[in-house]
Amino acid sequence: MHKPTVYLDTNIFSAYWHEGGNVAVAARRLHTREWWEQERQHFVLHVSTTTINELRAVRFGDKPTA
Repeated sequence: MHKPTVYLDTNIFSAYWHEGGNVAVAARRLHTREWWEQERQHFVLHVSTTTINELRAVRFGDKPTA
């Protein structure tokens, strides 16, 4: 069976790692992590070179998420 393709942009990675104190942000982070753990295997995932370059340009400091 053919898996649908999903193109990931920086919003997905941001939602996965962002640690803001806002309840809505925390809920988005939780839902993103649940999707990543439970649903991603049902899709072919792609990330563009542009997205990779945007992520490289973000300064994470010493965080392990970098």
